[in-house]
Amino acid sequence: MLGDVILVACCSTVSSSLNEGGVMAMEQSFQITDVSDVTTGDYISFVVRDRDGNVPARITGTALGVLAGSEHFAKRLDIFQTHAEKIREAAYKSRRANPTLAMVLLGATDFGG
Repeated sequence: MLGDVILVACCSTVSSSLNEGGVMAMEQSFQITDVSDVTTGDYISFVVRDRDGNVPARITGTALGVLAGSEHFAKRLDIFQTHAEKIREAAYKSRRANPTLAMVLLGATDFGG
């Protein structure tokens, strides 16, 4: 009987961290800040604030083009702001898959391009 109680506690903890599709839910502490297009390259830089601290990140101009699709934006920052949640999700997946990397780099393939 004690084993059943532990199993129930285990499963309820795990299921509470999964979303409706059964995928691990993104922590609220995972945030994107300090967005900047003041760069010498074709990217926008930002900072990922995660439970382990801050990590620099970049998204390429090509990835922004994939996100924009047929929509017309005057500035790349407008694309970033419009698709900030998708960018946050992609950064989260990248960070969880590669937690030891010094930088999160997002490209077109992170958004189906």
